[in-house]
Amino acid sequence: MIGRAQEIIGLPGWVWQAAAGGLIVLSVLVFFYQVHKRVEAAGSPLKEVLCDDEYPTYEGPHERLMNFVVDHLFVACYARERLHGNLIRALCPNGPVAEIAQLGATHHSNVWEYRTGLEGLEGLSNSPVDFIPFPEMIESVAKVEKGYQAFLNETNRLAQSGYIHTSYVLLLANSWEDWRVAHNAMVAAYEAIKRDSKMGKLFRPARESRWGGIIPAPTGAIPIPLMLREPE
Repeated sequence: MIGRAQEIIGLPGWVWQAAAGGLIVLSVLVFFYQVHKRVEAAGSPLKEVLCDDEYPTYEGPHERLMNFVVDHLFVACYARERLHGNLIRALCPNGPVAEIAQLGATHHSNVWEYRTGLEGLEGLSNSPVDFIPFPEMIESVAKVEKGYQAFLNETNRLAQSGYIHTSYVLLLANSWEDWRVAHNAMVAAYEAIKRDSKMGKLFRPARESRWGGIIPAPTGAIPIPLMLREPE
């Protein structure tokens, strides 16, 4: 057909070849433009892969709060729970009973906010981690902060409830020191959190946090806050 048109119009062959090539390129461009518009209207599959709702990313203040929870809040809370558990075992040499007592201690009504707050953050311990929306993460951290001192008081109350044999003193002293170091690191790191105006209800720059202050190292072999006592 091109040859016949060339004979009728009398144009050189290379002109016709160039025109044919141009039409092919133009057709390809039009096809991809139409595909692009359809993908744009429906949502890009590539965008869905990169921003999959199943594995969304933590960014900005959301990521900073997540790092605080993983690096400090978990460490301090679990160190205190280990101390709590060691106290129970020191007071109750019966292993199964001690395990039940430990479970009950962390689910006592006095520490409900502390426990439910930690449960709301547990997804960050999974592999791969669960995505916790920023508002929910703020709410959970606020609950842990509000109930933290109540859990500390339960440990202190437990320490006064009975005789603890001297063979447990070193274990308890080491457990208490591990918690003290983790607690102080958490309190220091939280300063940046409570001064960040993007942290919602955690934003309290002029007020002390509910975690408590920095705890100095004990001067004696036995941590004074535990108030371990000899048998009456």
